[in-house]
Amino acid sequence: MTKNLPLEEESGGAEEEEKEESGNSEEEEESSDEEDPPNSTCMQTSGVHVATKDVKNKTVSESKGESDSDHTQNIASLKRHEADSEDNSDSEPAKKKKKNDDNKSSDVAPPATTEKKTRFQRVFTKEDELALVKGMHEFFSDGGNMDGFPGYIERKKGPSIWDKFTHLQGKILDGSNGDVAVDHYQKYKSRIFPDGLGTEVNEEGIAFYNNIINTLLERGIQPFVTLYHWDLPSHLQEAYGGWTNRKIVDYFGLYADACFANFGDRVKHWITLNVPLQTSVNGHCIGIFAPGRNEKPLIEPYLVSHHQVLAHATAVSVYRSKYKEIQGGQIGLSVDCEWAEANSEKTEDKAAAARRIDFQLGWFLDPLFYGDYPASMRQKLGDNLPRFTPAEKEFMLQNSWDFLGLNHYTSRFISHVSNTEAESDFYQAQEMERIVEWENGEPIGERAASDWLYVVPWGIRKTLNYISKKYNNPPIFITENGIYLSV
Repeated sequence: MTKNLPLEEESGGAEEEEKEESGNSEEEEESSDEEDPPNSTCMQTSGVHVATKDVKNKTVSESKGESDSDHTQNIASLKRHEADSEDNSDSEPAKKKKKNDDNKSSDVAPPATTEKKTRFQRVFTKEDELALVKGMHEFFSDGGNMDGFPGYIERKKGPSIWDKFTHLQGKILDGSNGDVAVDHYQKYKSRIFPDGLGTEVNEEGIAFYNNIINTLLERGIQPFVTLYHWDLPSHLQEAYGGWTNRKIVDYFGLYADACFANFGDRVKHWITLNVPLQTSVNGHCIGIFAPGRNEKPLIEPYLVSHHQVLAHATAVSVYRSKYKEIQGGQIGLSVDCEWAEANSEKTEDKAAAARRIDFQLGWFLDPLFYGDYPASMRQKLGDNLPRFTPAEKEFMLQNSWDFLGLNHYTSRFISHVSNTEAESDFYQAQEMERIVEWENGEPIGERAASDWLYVVPWGIRKTLNYISKKYNNPPIFITENGIYLSV
């Protein structure tokens, strides 16, 4: 069973947070081979990702490809996250304070024990990172990306960057690809703009999504639709450089417009981008996700994120100016965050933890809410971080979000590490190390079947409180959360 580690006032991370209970589940989920619960349906499609909401029971169910197999979903609906619900230290878990002369951080200690734990010393190493990647590759090679990329040779669906990526030698552990996967394409034909340009509209793709949406509604299930879940049309990548080219912002706006026009009379919740950080870092820095680029790790991740932020604002602008008043829906984006808890009370560790969160959440949310990237990113990245024009800043502020989605799986303790390199990649620039054990060797939380995933319930609570406080208490949906347990 999961340990509910106690928690005190938030001393780590970027800011002290309000005290409140969050809805993070601490139960072990059922194995992925069991049937989904009634009225909880998820399907990702090439081009549009359809998540669903049980209208009767008011629960949200959303899944990206790897979640369907590797992570059993634990989805909760948060209509409004109230960050300042209570100020009762007895009701909130409290971390034990270390009383060492070196003023180290307060500790988290499990209930029903008097043993004092000290912050662990083991660092989240490059080997851990490779183990994480290996697990993901094993998942994808097992066909876990649901419908992934099947059948792109047939009908009118254009290939995506993942279609091409899975055919590159060495990218998938066992050499398999996503041409068939669970054969979703044969059951539901997909892709609205085969070339990504909007010059050709695939009517079969439109009919495909109409069929899914109508079927869901007939069964009392409200769809949440994600416009982009990493599957960029391959033509946009090959002809224009994909997300590295400013033109993609306009193409994304055309694509979003087509979706709103064709499905918005029934779809009332739109998610523009799913965890854009993964596209930027794993797709254009490390190169383990499509399109597999790592040639310019100091430049491309930040350029890609820059264009993703502007693409989101463009889609929001299109929806609000043309459809929102008539269709009455809402639009937002989903971001991911591994909570960063300072490893000690030292100022440098606190700053490192705050910086770690800036490089995750602030990278995408600060421009839309404050008009620019976090100051810590500007300081560490310098001219490698693109700049918004005054007009772009105003445009983003006017087109931020109606709600936010949060994908959260685990947490880490963070210590400061000085970096003297003249040029630093995404992780080096953060000047931090991620730690996964206490000093006595016990992990930060129960370890799941995935090597990188530790169950840390207080981490999601702190993340929610942080978002609520920093971004004016937006409505939040937990769009991904959960673990896969070996049987």
